[in-house]
Amino acid sequence: MALAFGNFSAPEKERRKPSSIGYSAGNVDIPSIDGKTRFTSDLWNNKIVVVNVFASWCKPCLAEHPALMRLAQTGKVEMLGIAWKDKPDNAAGWLRTRGNPYHHIGVDEKGETTTALGLTGVPETLILDKHGKIAYHYKAAIDDTLVNSVILPMIEHLRQPDANPAQR
Repeated sequence: MALAFGNFSAPEKERRKPSSIGYSAGNVDIPSIDGKTRFTSDLWNNKIVVVNVFASWCKPCLAEHPALMRLAQTGKVEMLGIAWKDKPDNAAGWLRTRGNPYHHIGVDEKGETTTALGLTGVPETLILDKHGKIAYHYKAAIDDTLVNSVILPMIEHLRQPDANPAQR
């Protein structure tokens, strides 16, 4: 249960700690939620994406879900989801009940994406630039204020020619 609440106890500075900023999101290769295809790092080649890491058992993930739905409804960015340390059926049921903001969903039952993406728990949200580098990493539940004041402006910034996330 510590993972479900651990991110909220971290100070604001720690939740926005840029230790992974500018680094490659690495190689990810996990099953897709449908069990028939793969969720790989090819999904973010040459495009800007938001990767949200969630779990059906995570209470803060439930709190952030409406903001994720509204972000997806803007149509301004492709949304990728990773159900972390979760079962495919549990994650699929959770999304059926609450709505699915994601274009693609991977299921990481064993926590294999931890190293590649620098994950420490759930929920976590990353923005990857068109080169597959981490431009933003937030280690707590997002809300509409964060979406409007940070995430959407970062996406717009990254769309600019020769954008550098470090300049933000």
